Amino acid sequence: MCAERARRSNLTAIGSILCFLFILEVIAQSAFAEGDNLVWTTGVHMQSARTGPGVALGHDGLIYAMGGVDYGYGTSHATNTVERFNETTQVWTYVSSMTSKRHVGAAATDSLGHIWMVGGITDASVTLNSAEWYDPASNTWTLSTAQLNTGRAGLGLAITQGNLLYAIGGLNIYPTALSSVEKYDPASQTWAYVHNMGTARFHPGIALDSAGRIYAIGGENNGCLSSVERYYPALDCWEYVASLPMAMGNAGVFTLGEEIYAVGGWSGGGYTNQCYIYSPDTNTWRDGPDMYEAWGLAKAVVGESGTAYLIGGEGPDIWAHDHVAVLTPEPATLSLVALGGLALLRRSRRK
Repeated sequence: MCAERARRSNLTAIGSILCFLFILEVIAQSAFAEGDNLVWTTGVHMQSARTGPGVALGHDGLIYAMGGVDYGYGTSHATNTVERFNETTQVWTYVSSMTSKRHVGAAATDSLGHIWMVGGITDASVTLNSAEWYDPASNTWTLSTAQLNTGRAGLGLAITQGNLLYAIGGLNIYPTALSSVEKYDPASQTWAYVHNMGTARFHPGIALDSAGRIYAIGGENNGCLSSVERYYPALDCWEYVASLPMAMGNAGVFTLGEEIYAVGGWSGGGYTNQCYIYSPDTNTWRDGPDMYEAWGLAKAVVGESGTAYLIGGEGPDIWAHDHVAVLTPEPATLSLVALGGLALLRRSRRK
């Protein structure tokens, strides 16, 4: 009888442990999925101040910051310098400069590992219709022989399956925003117009979801925009989805997990530090982790580590800065709670 009681006691204990581990896993997954247990912290500053840089993650796992303005937005101090950040060593280093000085251009990386920089404005305030790409292996830039049909600054850029490049909106002559979109096909090495957006916008935030759909988020057109459009590359069509809770131009936009984040930017009355998170599954926005300072004209990227970075830009003083903000998991306090004789973990968030 004692042996039978001991056996039952052991089974009960094993069952409690398994239940405990299951609940712990559910709590951990739920906390991560909520996306609200994240905080912005100060990262390692770049070597150069950059407003309106192009930013991309290379296949080498390094983060690249390209061009921009090193003095202040609206000035003729465009740069062609490029630097890259190593998440392991936490060091920024210069690499080969672009062939052209560009600011408020747009960057993205194709499946071959080429980092593209498209459009922008030169030192002489000329809107560019050119594109160039960087090969990290050879540390060289190559100017593309194909030119955009329309010069674009403050545009968005996305690369989809098949290495198709989409140059989205922007402006050719300030302050007239563009609704047109062009696609670059590497097979024909030509840019061709595709379906226009429903709303003309420059400085939109651009993101891709896991289904390969492109989002144009906010932007500016005679004021800041809250509208959001989603593009289906296979169907060549745009549709409106849920609008931002607040109008935002030149916000930092990135995809983290299955959700899209929009942070900072110009809100109409000045730069903001607010952050919103969009769920494609529910077509809804919710509040995200606010930045520790108001910030705009920065670009966002998610590193190989899964950490998000907001790079360059400017604050309310309208001066270019070398700042980098990092979105990292917030430490959580775990404590044991007794519930019906079973010890459970309780997760406490920092207020």
